[in-house]
Amino acid sequence: MLMRQRPTAEAVRRRLDYDPASGILTWKNGRNAGRRAGYVNTKGYRVINMNSIGYKASHLAWVISTGDWPDTVDHRNHKRDDNRKKNLRDIPHGDQSKNHSLRSDNKFGSPGIKLMSNGRFQARIGANGKTHLGTFDLMEDAIAARRSAEKKMEYDEGHGSAAPRRRTR
Repeated sequence: MLMRQRPTAEAVRRRLDYDPASGILTWKNGRNAGRRAGYVNTKGYRVINMNSIGYKASHLAWVISTGDWPDTVDHRNHKRDDNRKKNLRDIPHGDQSKNHSLRSDNKFGSPGIKLMSNGRFQARIGANGKTHLGTFDLMEDAIAARRSAEKKMEYDEGHGSAAPRRRTR
């Protein structure tokens, strides 16, 4: 299979302007000059097509501002279309799991908590596979155990917070 090479930082800078304060990328030339680049996909990320390949705007913003392609771009505030420089960080892919939003089907307001058939609450956390933190009579105790483990394992403070609502069309 033929792999296309990503454009250089200079090639991206020739085609796009990036405002780090607002996070907005605009086209520099052509019929769309001055217009906001890209579209928001169904997952909430802004995608910009360059040379028939769709790139996440957060990655292009990173390339423009640093000159390097990122491993994984993390949005600190969990808003996938907020590409302000202060909201973006390049982190190893494995570390991104330490800054996930709370799943929409979560019943307890904290990740890693499960109600067992015996009525007790189980607390778990992912660390080289799942780590069992214990079972608790009270949900609050299970959540406290989970939060304590998150701190020890250097999870992001925003991990498990409610995901921002996506715009609907």
